[in-house]
Amino acid sequence: MPPNLKPYPAYKPSGVEWLGDVPEHWIVCAVKRSYEIQLGKMLQTAPQTPNDKAVPYLKALHVQWFSVQTADPPTMWANPREVTQFGIQKGDLLVCEGGEGGRSGIVRADVDDCIIQNALHRIRPKSQALNHYLQYAMYVAKAYGWFDVLNGKATIAHFTKDKLAAFPIPLPPLPEQRAIVRYLDYMDERIRRYVTAKEKLVALLEEERQAVVNHAVTRGLDPNIPLKPSGVEWLGDVPEHWEVCRLKSMARIRYGLGQPPPESPDGLPLIRATNIARGIIYEKDLIFVDPDGVPSGRDATLRSKEIIVVRSGAYTADSAIIPEEYAGAISGYDMVVTATRARPEFIALGLLSTYVRDDQLIVASSRAAQPHLNAEELGNAIFLVPPADEQVAIVRHVESATAPIDTTIARARRQIKLVEEYRTRLIADVVTGKLDVREAAAQLPDEADDSPAGDLDDAMYVDTAPAEEPATEKEVKA
Repeated sequence: MPPNLKPYPAYKPSGVEWLGDVPEHWIVCAVKRSYEIQLGKMLQTAPQTPNDKAVPYLKALHVQWFSVQTADPPTMWANPREVTQFGIQKGDLLVCEGGEGGRSGIVRADVDDCIIQNALHRIRPKSQALNHYLQYAMYVAKAYGWFDVLNGKATIAHFTKDKLAAFPIPLPPLPEQRAIVRYLDYMDERIRRYVTAKEKLVALLEEERQAVVNHAVTRGLDPNIPLKPSGVEWLGDVPEHWEVCRLKSMARIRYGLGQPPPESPDGLPLIRATNIARGIIYEKDLIFVDPDGVPSGRDATLRSKEIIVVRSGAYTADSAIIPEEYAGAISGYDMVVTATRARPEFIALGLLSTYVRDDQLIVASSRAAQPHLNAEELGNAIFLVPPADEQVAIVRHVESATAPIDTTIARARRQIKLVEEYRTRLIADVVTGKLDVREAAAQLPDEADDSPAGDLDDAMYVDTAPAEEPATEKEVKA
């Protein structure tokens, strides 16, 4: 519980499962009681009347939690009456009808003649209600998983107008809503600044790590090593005794599964693109599949020290070597590299280097409308290959040089995760009335200061936070 925040003096049952008890003087009501809801216009790609004109419109992808992207929207055709009916203005709350149904953001910019598509709802308060407060309430419902319950997962989720209109929310008196929004906005801004500082630190550390890898796999460990022309114009000079060859000459490449087998909680882990990031395999979003559903004719089982390379999408050309604990896992849609004439750890470093990943694989994958990499393009990637004993030395050097960097990155990411978990908990506790922020909101400065959130640690104290993970004032200012 944050310092100086206490529960309300008296509570009553809300009658709503996700809310539990609420302060005695609050009401619980359907969204439609205090807000007007307007579903957007179906996409119109051509004029239908002489009065129609092309107007900008927003769709679900323009709305993220707590923000709406209004710059450079697409256009559709609409008549003057529809521009008025479906138009948006600064301060409107937009709620996604499809996609991540319930995702909500406030329009914070002035917009002219801009409308919404029917993948969005426009919310405006009637009386005694604030859009900013409802946005926080919607976020809490999402955090508690209630949009998943309402929208269902078996088919494409839709948060329809009827569902939104009937959705129950806690509603304190208007002055209290203002206090809640004031307090949460203030704390949210400080938390975001802290997270931004940590993310900048991680980006700088990742650049430093990349520089270590790049130098090691293109120049080796001897600063005085003689060089020779590589024979590849863009690659320049390379160590004199290194070989220049293509990946396919020192490794086998195969595809993983085209379609995932049925999921099974007790099955085998399925390694997908979403589990891979810069040489590391992450458990987040890891799914498990029925081994009996893996086609017998596909060599989909991963072995230790094989390398997964992402085939398509946002993570195209990213890769990771399979550690021992994931031996026996199943490869998803991506490609698998098995070293035959070089150390697999060295090949894995090469695949993560700028001269291979950025200068060759990403370039090759960008020739289509959507990023896509095939086995031929991967196999044709040019590699610099030192003798076997030098490969071992380079791998050991990189592991040693990057270990403290990786530790600092991991620590910063854990701190970001703790802060984001705290943020969600704080918003939930305040919006559901578990904590009374009226007095705290009244004591906030009229304008937020420009200094970093030096006292964020005290404000974010949670009982479950690991003792070794405090975020100090010095770190926040870094």
